[in-house]
Amino acid sequence: SILLVVEDDGLIRSSLQMLLEFEGYRAHTVENGQAALDFLESAESLPCLIVLDLMMPVMDGVEFRRIQLQNPEIACVPIVVVTGKADLKEAESLAALSIIRKPFEADDVLRVIRQHCPPQ
Repeated sequence: SILLVVEDDGLIRSSLQMLLEFEGYRAHTVENGQAALDFLESAESLPCLIVLDLMMPVMDGVEFRRIQLQNPEIACVPIVVVTGKADLKEAESLAALSIIRKPFEADDVLRVIRQHCPPQ
């Protein structure tokens, strides 16, 4: 299964990628919402799930999700929000499968991902 990780922090992005690939996933990583949209619109097959940070430059996670849901071709891809924000009201409005707070435990992220995308 392909997963898309949208995260501007390079350390978190590479940690997630290594974690997911170790677990048998193919992880594609991008650093902001605009890059995520570009990837989704040009991908041959859609990812099983998007791991989405909220606070990012260029295009944040909230804006990305708003645009994603307006596009019928990519609206079906579910998201898991991973955020450092204390106030989760905004995150709760995004219809995410789950909201995981940073700093997160690897097991918490994997548990949610496995429920929706079994590794191949």
